[in-house]
Amino acid sequence: MRLSMRAVATVFCVGVALIPSGLYLYWQANQARDGLETKLSQATPFTEEYYALEGSLKWWRNATASTYWPVSLLLIATGMIILSASSVYCIFSPPRSPPSVGGEVTKMKDEVTEMRDQLAELREGWRTYDLGDGAKIKVKMEMKGAKRLNRFTEDGNPIYTVDARPVVQVVSVPEELKEAGT
Repeated sequence: MRLSMRAVATVFCVGVALIPSGLYLYWQANQARDGLETKLSQATPFTEEYYALEGSLKWWRNATASTYWPVSLLLIATGMIILSASSVYCIFSPPRSPPSVGGEVTKMKDEVTEMRDQLAELREGWRTYDLGDGAKIKVKMEMKGAKRLNRFTEDGNPIYTVDARPVVQVVSVPEELKEAGT
């Protein structure tokens, strides 16, 4: 199975993100432990603060050794494995075959032309509707004029009335709906 380059790049980015996350976790745990050791060395022995710091330091030493270091090393190792695997995949995967030039290019050109036509219709105000009887029509409103009334909305904007008429174009009609003999 061939992965897309976007998928490989995403996996690579995850690996890159895991390594600094593991390093930060390792650094943060050491900073907390070192900070408590410094505070404990400056605290007055046999006080409540001293015993609280001693208990916190004991907890941080235990948590650092049993949780923070293993998790940080796991993050770093996983990141390294992901980086290695995605690099090896990129190096040794078979090259992509060029797209076939035949029908796919023609199909893409037709899709681009269709999209261009749809965008032009939207700019001109046309909306396309598929009717329940199988017909397809395009409709746009053609404005003849507008008149500002001496009334306003709640937020102070003037209210207008417009004189408009719908312009309808038939795009397609099923054969059974067409008039016989035409």
